[in-house]
Amino acid sequence: MITGDSCFKPHLNFTAQIFQKYSLTFNEEARKHPAEFEAFQFLHNLFLYNDLVMSTSLRVPTASDFYMRASSRGSDNLYPTFQDKQSRYYFPSLMARISALDTTVTEDDIEAWDGRLDWLPSFSLAEFQDSDVPNPIATGQENATGCPGTFAEKEKPCCNDREIISKLYRVTAHIYRRQSFSTHGNAVTSIENMDSTSSTSLASSAIQLIQQLSEGSMFESTLLWPIGICGRELMGYHIWERHYVICRLQQLKQRFRMKHFQRAQEVLEKFWSRKDREATHDSVTASCWRKESVMDLILLG
Repeated sequence: MITGDSCFKPHLNFTAQIFQKYSLTFNEEARKHPAEFEAFQFLHNLFLYNDLVMSTSLRVPTASDFYMRASSRGSDNLYPTFQDKQSRYYFPSLMARISALDTTVTEDDIEAWDGRLDWLPSFSLAEFQDSDVPNPIATGQENATGCPGTFAEKEKPCCNDREIISKLYRVTAHIYRRQSFSTHGNAVTSIENMDSTSSTSLASSAIQLIQQLSEGSMFESTLLWPIGICGRELMGYHIWERHYVICRLQQLKQRFRMKHFQRAQEVLEKFWSRKDREATHDSVTASCWRKESVMDLILLG
C-alpha cells in the first residue's frame, strides 16, 4: 500500500507499455510454452489489478488502455477483447470506464455481470464452473437496497463463498459508480438522482455479505478492495458495521501477514472521523475534504 501517486505511477505507466508490447506475442506462443504463458498471465493480471485499484483509489483513468480495449473488441485471450458480457474482463472494464467518467455505464450494466472472478490475480489461473454464480437478473433476487442480486439481511445466506464475493463486488461497483459520478459536477449527476442514503444502505449490505463468508475462506484475499470502497459510505450510526470492518481488517492482517490491512484501518478511521465532523462544517468545507481524502487510500496487493 502506498500513499500518494508520485512514487508508483511512473512504474505503472512503464509496465503498461511493456505488457502492451509483448502480450500479443505471448498469446501466439501460448501453446508452445504453456508454463511460461501461465506465469506471464499471472503477472499480467497482477499488474492490471493494481492498475485498476490505483485508478479507483484516485478516481482517474487506468495507466493501461487494456480494459478500454476489452470493452470494444471480441475475444477472451490474454490481451482481452470481447463482444459479450460473459468475458473474463467485463467487470474490471466497467470499473475502468467508471474511473474514466464514462457516463454510459449504467446500473443495469453492473447487474448484467455474470460474476466471473478469474480476472483477479489470485484466481487468474483457476477454473470455475459457470453454475457457481447464478445471474441475479435471471433469478430475480432483490433486497431492500433496491439492487437485484444482493442481500440486506443475514437470514438470507448465499449458496457459497464465490457467490458471496461476486455479489459483494457487484455492490461495490454500484457504490463506486455513485461515488465517482456524484463528485464530478451536475453534468454527470443529472443523469440520475444519486441518492446518498441508498449508497449507505448498499455499504451496510456489503458488510453483511462479508460476514457471511465461511471462516478461513480462500476468497478472503479479495476483501481489501471492496472494504476500501464500501467502508467510506458507513455513517456514524453504522456502529456495528464500522466495528466489524476494523475487526475484519485486523483478522486479515494476522492471516496474510501484510501491512496493507493495517493501513486500510488507519485510513478508514481517519476518513470516518472527518465524515462524522461533516455536520459541523459548511458544504464547501465538507466537499474539499472529500476530494482530498480520495488521495488517502492506495491499495496495491
